[in-house]
Amino acid sequence: MKSMHNRILRLSICALFAALSIVFGKYLSISTDLFRISFENLTVIMAGIFFGPIAGALTGACADLLGCVLVGYSINPLITVGAASVGFLAGGSFRVLRRLELPALRLYLSVMIGHTVGSMVIKTFGLWLYFGQPIEILIWRVPLYTVLGALEFYLIYMLMRSKAVLGALPISSRELFKGFGGKGDVVPKPPHESQDFSLNEDINITDETEQEEK
Repeated sequence: MKSMHNRILRLSICALFAALSIVFGKYLSISTDLFRISFENLTVIMAGIFFGPIAGALTGACADLLGCVLVGYSINPLITVGAASVGFLAGGSFRVLRRLELPALRLYLSVMIGHTVGSMVIKTFGLWLYFGQPIEILIWRVPLYTVLGALEFYLIYMLMRSKAVLGALPISSRELFKGFGGKGDVVPKPPHESQDFSLNEDINITDETEQEEK
């Protein structure tokens, strides 16, 4: 039962992350003559870090494909692969680097690895190959995503220090975030877990009372 609940919870949160990525990237972005500024990768990275590389890749790919359909953009396969790579590599790196003693460094490296390969290399190559954008303009994507990656790292780090946020995640995901919360990393249980505990406790008390009466 808990396994099914965790799967539904993961799926629901990843769907929310994909929707937020579309909003951030397609409706709340800032376009200039050199590049487009948005936080469309923020929730894709969060999906990868919270639920694993596969979840991150699927969230990024779905957000890119559905976003293009909604706003009428032509689908660029390399951009889609790049979006999936951001979530996949961020989530995978976060797990590979779990032995690092500095949680902040582990998170920062995970975010930047995802951006370096997905945003700076694959997506940039896709823009050059499919749309013929000049290299002297595309090169500005490197400092852009260096800054955006640092901002996304900070936002995710602050969220991961919130016990309320971690308490809403499945138990298997919370295990990865030891060291972020401080003070023992005590994470509150979700309401459904607390209710189950209270119910079992009441049943045990009732059984003990009946045995004493007998």
